[in-house]
Amino acid sequence: MYKETRDEETNVHVWWEEWNSAWINVSNAYHFFENTEHGDLLWSSEKSGYRHLYMVSKQGDIYPVTEGEWCVMDLSLWVDESRHLVYFMAKKDTPLEAHLYVTCYLPGQHAIRRLTQPNYHHHIAMDPIAGVVVDTLSSLFQPQTVVVRHLIYKDDDELPSVSDVDPRTRLLLPVLPRLEDMAQIMEREGPRQQLLAIPTMELPSPDLVPPIGTIRPEIFSFIHKGKLFSSSHRPAVSHHVL
Repeated sequence: MYKETRDEETNVHVWWEEWNSAWINVSNAYHFFENTEHGDLLWSSEKSGYRHLYMVSKQGDIYPVTEGEWCVMDLSLWVDESRHLVYFMAKKDTPLEAHLYVTCYLPGQHAIRRLTQPNYHHHIAMDPIAGVVVDTLSSLFQPQTVVVRHLIYKDDDELPSVSDVDPRTRLLLPVLPRLEDMAQIMEREGPRQQLLAIPTMELPSPDLVPPIGTIRPEIFSFIHKGKLFSSSHRPAVSHHVL
């Protein structure tokens, strides 16, 4: 709520505060404006039951920037004051995935655009002025990967979009095998050199899918006696403990 007070001893001027008898989560989702024409503080609050962004002025005026039955994450905001845009992390589409969104913080109804790829969890570092987004993404089937994207602005669109990953770079993105892709290799064990079937992951290059039975360059790995081994497709190459 708005509360303008000044502590004469410490010279601290308090003009906005929130309180709750049960609990208030600490958040880094706020921004103080250099240009205070439309407001002085972009603030995040859980007063509606969901964390959302609000524009607050020193006069006590407040209006919501985001709203709905979803949560803005308590992470730092990126603000482009020249374009009146705020970039924020949220779980708007699904509570299982963190995505980067952008919207206009001026008064009125404005669209909210997701800038990151669905079906992934994202960690973002960005500079809206330079127009660069560093996206660290991962999923159940793709290990953590870092890609660099660029913001794209159009005259007929209030909100920016992001560039796609270069097709040449896409081939370098690692992919974890699905359960149905698990294979087995035969390993000799013990004095009698018995053959044992050991579950293994096959990691072929995504751009090389030759017919079954064709020799192709690839890497496979397997766990045996608590150790992770990997090797190329040629049996003459020794295993390497990672």
